[in-house]
Amino acid sequence: MGEKDNIIAEEIQLKSAENIKTLAFELKSEIENLVLIMGANLNGKAHITVMISDHLVKELPLDARQMIREVSADIQGGGGGQDFYATAGGKNPASLTTAKDALTCKQGARISISAARTESLL
Repeated sequence: MGEKDNIIAEEIQLKSAENIKTLAFELKSEIENLVLIMGANLNGKAHITVMISDHLVKELPLDARQMIREVSADIQGGGGGQDFYATAGGKNPASLTTAKDALTCKQGARISISAARTESLL
């Protein structure tokens, strides 16, 4: 992973999916090279949000929709969205940590591999 890549993965405590979406878009506008993974327990339901900086989506093999699909089963749910922003909801908030950690490890590896490929082409 490059020095300027920012992977943020946290479980947060906010009151609504709309508040989480607002936070995700605010962070995207303030932090460059962002891969954001947030999990939350909203009234006993699991909620995962993934936000990726637009240029990282274009430059690296990163897709928020695919990331959400990879962990939706873990939280017993489903989701979708766009290549830079996607969400999932599910019935199993106990699996939020597992899902968040799985995404973090996979995305860190993808960024590292892509950065190595890019550097080898220079």
